[in-house]
Amino acid sequence: MASTLTIILYVLGFSALLAVAVGGTLLWARKRVQKHSKMLYQVRSLKGIDILEPVEIGGLKQWLHIRGRNRDNPVLLFLHGGPGLPNIGCFDETQRPWEEYFTVVQWDQRHVGKSYDRPLKLVEQTITLEQMLNDTEEVIAHIKNRLNKEKIFIMGYSLGTYLGIKMAKRRPEWLYGYIGVGQSVNNIERVREEHALLLSEAKRKNNQALAAKLEAMIPLPDPDNKMQHSLKHGYYLWQEFFRTGLHEMPVEEAIAIMRFGFLTSPHYTLSNLRHMPPSEYISEGSQFSEEFMSIDLPTEVGSSFEVPIIFMTGAHDCHIPYTLTDTWFKEIEAPYKEQIWLEDTSHFPFVSEPGKILVALVTKVLPLAQEKH
Repeated sequence: MASTLTIILYVLGFSALLAVAVGGTLLWARKRVQKHSKMLYQVRSLKGIDILEPVEIGGLKQWLHIRGRNRDNPVLLFLHGGPGLPNIGCFDETQRPWEEYFTVVQWDQRHVGKSYDRPLKLVEQTITLEQMLNDTEEVIAHIKNRLNKEKIFIMGYSLGTYLGIKMAKRRPEWLYGYIGVGQSVNNIERVREEHALLLSEAKRKNNQALAAKLEAMIPLPDPDNKMQHSLKHGYYLWQEFFRTGLHEMPVEEAIAIMRFGFLTSPHYTLSNLRHMPPSEYISEGSQFSEEFMSIDLPTEVGSSFEVPIIFMTGAHDCHIPYTLTDTWFKEIEAPYKEQIWLEDTSHFPFVSEPGKILVALVTKVLPLAQEKH
C-alpha cells in the first residue's frame, strides 16, 4: 500500500512538474514572439507616432493605439466589430501599409480587450448602443485634440459600421469621410437574408438535406430568443457557406487567427485575453442584445448625408448580406459616394484582399482629405 501511494505521489509530482515546464516553455515562446513583433512593427520614421494609452471615455478607462509614419498625415479611426471583438493587438500586420498614408487609431471599445473593466465597476446597463455612440463621439473629440486635427476619417467594420455611420450623421463637420466595410443595415433582415441566400444556394445545387435543415429553422430569428437564436444558427450558416464555397474561411479559422494575434501581441497582457468577447454583450435578454437585434439604420439615419460615403463590400458577404448593403447604398445621397466591390471576399476582406483595401484607401479615400465636396 505504501509503495502504491509512493508511486501515485511520484506520478502526480512528475505531472505537476511537467505542467509547470510546459507552461514555462509556452510563456517563454510567447515572450519571444512578442519581442519579434514589437521589433518588426516598430515605427522608425522621425516624424512617426506610436502611442498606446488609456483615456477616460464615458467615465471609464478605455485604450487607444495610435500609429503612423508621419504625424502630418490624415487620421483614420478604425471602429472594430463584434460585438466585443477588438483590434488592438492583432491588426498591426494588416494596417502597417496604411501607416504610410494615415495615422491609424485602433480603439478597444467599452468593456472589451484592454478596456475591459471588472463587472463590479461596470454594470451591464452601461453597455447600450447610445452609450457606445457617446463613447465614439468622445473618442473622436479626444483624437482631434490629441493630434491637433480639425477632421478625421472613420472606417467602421461590421458592428463598427453602426457607430461609424451614426457619427457621419451626428458629426459631419468632424469628418473628411466615412468608410463602411461590411456595412450593417438591418439586423433582423440580416439574419433572414443570410438564411435565404443559403437556402437558395442549397436548392440551386439540389442539396435536399441542407434545404430541409434550413427550412426547419424558420421562423428566423426566434422572436422570443432573437440574439441567441441568431448566434446559434449564424454559426451553422457560416459553416455551410464555407462548405458550399461562398465563404473564404470556416468560422474556426477566423477565430484562430484572432486568438493567435491577441495571444502573441506585445500590446496585450495575459489578463487582457480573458474577456473576448465579454458575455455582457451577447447575453440573451440584456438591454444591449435587444437593441442590437433592433438595429435598422435606413430608418434611424435615413439615406442623406453631408459627408462622403464609401462602402467596401464583399461580393460574397452573406453574414452581413451584400444584397441589403447594395440596396441601401443605391438610395444614399451624399456629396460623394462610391461602393467598392471586393470580388473574392465574404466577411473578412482584411485577410482575403488586403492589397485591394490598401489601394482603395490610397486612391479613393485619401484624396477626400484635400477635396471639398
